Amino acid sequence: MEIKRSNGIDLLRILLTFFVCLCHVLGHGGARDAGSYSVIYYYVFWLLEAIVICAVDGYGLISGYISNSRKINFKRIITSWYFFIF
Repeated sequence: MEIKRSNGIDLLRILLTFFVCLCHVLGHGGARDAGSYSVIYYYVFWLLEAIVICAVDGYGLISGYISNSRKINFKRIITSWYFFIF
């Protein structure tokens, strides 16, 4: 089975990976909440957070788009749930 790759989807995935890293730096790193309300950086960081928060949704859309052409492997799903539960 030949796998066709799309350069645009791969580029979007790389960009979304950068956005997820930036989102973690802003949130868990404390950069977003470090400034006071009067400092312009506070508003810039919140605007940046609003832009990069869509990265997780983008990953979901890409995963659905890529897996749409695959056949469903029920054995893999059952073994995944078995190891998840036990």
